[in-house]
Amino acid sequence: MDLTTIRTTVRDLFGDVDGIQSTDATLLIYINYALDEISRRLHNVRAAATFAACDGLNTEGVGGVAVPTDFLREIDVRWNGVKLSRARFDEIYLPGDQLVLGSGDPSFYSVTPVDKTFGQRRIIFYPYQTLTKAATIYLLYIGRSAPLVNGGDVPKIPDDLHMALVFYTAFLMAAQEGDSERATFFKSQFTELINNWSVFMVEAGYNENAQVKEDAEALYYIDY
Repeated sequence: MDLTTIRTTVRDLFGDVDGIQSTDATLLIYINYALDEISRRLHNVRAAATFAACDGLNTEGVGGVAVPTDFLREIDVRWNGVKLSRARFDEIYLPGDQLVLGSGDPSFYSVTPVDKTFGQRRIIFYPYQTLTKAATIYLLYIGRSAPLVNGGDVPKIPDDLHMALVFYTAFLMAAQEGDSERATFFKSQFTELINNWSVFMVEAGYNENAQVKEDAEALYYIDY
């Protein structure tokens, strides 16, 4: 289904054929949020980024790189081709006056909370690196699906999940209308489709980093 068909299907399902209860713009917000929700739950989008050096921004006194805007959680981080181990941010963070910048290559990385100065999550390294340390930094990560914009855009998810996208969008519409009965129904249909698909993901261990999965910084999604 393309975006136009998704909109039409949602409105048919919701009983809003004339588009009185939802404008195209509002529906687009809901549809793209539903697309993000599928990515958050299934981790079905894999992407990669490569950096030539720490980007020069000061992250709590040390060098690092900003994660891409579609980043949800990492799968693999490498420094000059060497796989790094993950550390929790609160385990490697030190107050600025106690930081010692290293001259050697790091063995660990951590993904920071949202930085209050830059408004982004960042990757820092340990031993700590200087702000512009040159290295080939490779990030393999779970990301969000590309948002839909135009009527002919097709979501980059398996066709089997297109109805899940429709049901979650209808759920958001029902929740906005305060229609708890229909919201519950649409949510249950979405959850059934997601659970059926997630069996394949679990069996394959798809897109999982055990270090991320096991600690308390696991990715959370909104569940009503």
